Amino acid sequence: MEVWRGEFPDIVNRSLSFSCAHCEKPACVEACPEEALSKRSEDGIVVVDTAKCVGCRTCGGACPFQVPRYGESGTMQKCDMCLNRVQKGRAPVCIETCPGEALKFGVLEDLIVGSAGNSAFRLSAPTVPSVLIAGDWTNDSVMKLFKKRT
Repeated sequence: MEVWRGEFPDIVNRSLSFSCAHCEKPACVEACPEEALSKRSEDGIVVVDTAKCVGCRTCGGACPFQVPRYGESGTMQKCDMCLNRVQKGRAPVCIETCPGEALKFGVLEDLIVGSAGNSAFRLSAPTVPSVLIAGDWTNDSVMKLFKKRT
């Protein structure tokens, strides 16, 4: 997502990369009538079982960030944090390929401690997202971006 502010010649562009927040209380999991979405107890990653998913799109509507998307396969799709890579001890592709090294991956509590003094904050929503945001963003400014997506 991108936000442009200001007036010429003082224009500022800010980008925000966002996939799935792997929330502590994921609304998508609760909303799915087929129980096709689940939160893994061992690491908190929210996954879609495409064999169970009927493509009803209920999860997408329940997510405050509109993350689950209806795919060409007729099922819902979302970031699974590159689970196949994480299980092999590797970071998700987005982390390894971010040219500005702006994306981080790890245990949330460790990331919070590591971000001290960097004006980072944990995104706040009823679903308790597992995401830290750094920079000149505020919780309200980030949440407004998601409301514009609907």
